[in-house]
Amino acid sequence: MDPDLYRLLLGLVADVTPVVQALPPSAAVADVSGSVRFFDRDPAELARMIRARALALYGLPVAIGVGPNWTVAAMASREPGRGGVRAVGSSPEAVAAFLHPRPVGELHGIGSAQERTLTTYGVHTIGLLANLPEATVQRVLGGKASRLLRDRARGIDRRRVVPVKLPHSAAAQRRFPPTPWLRSWCAPRCCRWRSSSASGCARAGRRRKP
Repeated sequence: MDPDLYRLLLGLVADVTPVVQALPPSAAVADVSGSVRFFDRDPAELARMIRARALALYGLPVAIGVGPNWTVAAMASREPGRGGVRAVGSSPEAVAAFLHPRPVGELHGIGSAQERTLTTYGVHTIGLLANLPEATVQRVLGGKASRLLRDRARGIDRRRVVPVKLPHSAAAQRRFPPTPWLRSWCAPRCCRWRSSSASGCARAGRRRKP
């Protein structure tokens, strides 16, 4: 997306929480734990507020997933529904109900080779991966990747937000294909979003017609 518009969107999220980590070319993650009390709104309400502001200011629809960590929130954003926001509760039961029925290939961060290996062994869902003994997953996938993916299948993601500003040079030197959606992830403790704008929104202040 246009680098200037991307910066404006980072600023829009920064108006909700100062703890924002830019993930160029079109993503960011933010810790919203302090914003819940400040705005007196829960994470889903903050997500709807971000979505409304992006639409009002820049004419961009925003798909937002709300969950207790990066993995759950990122996956929830793939199915935001008509309102543009999908919220997953933070309880272990809510996380398991959301993750476990899904195909293992939908697990956030899994590679195609890892997916093929797991399905070869009959592990077709995230729930099956979550319930395998750690030693079994290590034998099948090997190394740290096995532990990481098993943790994510169980709804565990220990990544923390480290505020990082968008590098000027990286933004200026890269061009990205236009797409019609702005995608975003928001979680009770961290908010992760990925954005991309249509060509009609390449300039700040110009709205894309629906």
